[in-house]
Amino acid sequence: MSLSFIPNALTLLRFALAAAFPFADDSWRIGLLVAALLTEFFDGVIARRLGWESRLGRILDPIADRCLFGVVIATFLVEGRLAWWELAALGARDVLVALGALWLVLRGETRVLRKMAPRFAGKLTTALQYVALLCVVFGMPAPVWLVGGTCALGLWAAAEYLADVRRLRRDSRD
Repeated sequence: MSLSFIPNALTLLRFALAAAFPFADDSWRIGLLVAALLTEFFDGVIARRLGWESRLGRILDPIADRCLFGVVIATFLVEGRLAWWELAALGARDVLVALGALWLVLRGETRVLRKMAPRFAGKLTTALQYVALLCVVFGMPAPVWLVGGTCALGLWAAAEYLADVRRLRRDSRD
């Protein structure tokens, strides 16, 4: 029996963690966020190291990441634990990348999306988002320097993705 389904199963687990998050109390939310962070890390590591990458995984992984992040920040916003400006700063990269992906889909350029690769700045932005969210779940406000740094790095990551899109679109025309 092949175990190549494991990375996708970890990605799907992130959807379940997102669905459970709003209904859990804070003691469980800590575990949910840590588990989500671990699934985010290990699904990619396992897929790449063992050659178990799949087209489905490349599609579902970023969707699961954005879904979890969106549910967590929406929950904290509704509970009054995050301000609008914090939501905007922490989610700036995600909004820009989602708009870019939507633009490519509407233009029928999904082949460009399939060729996009994760970038270090994007991964680091995700890690900083988790740190900020863990601060909130521990009952502390996310430090302004962390929120601002996450926003700045997220904008950098979005700019890198935009440069990749431009390059990939140009290469596909040549």
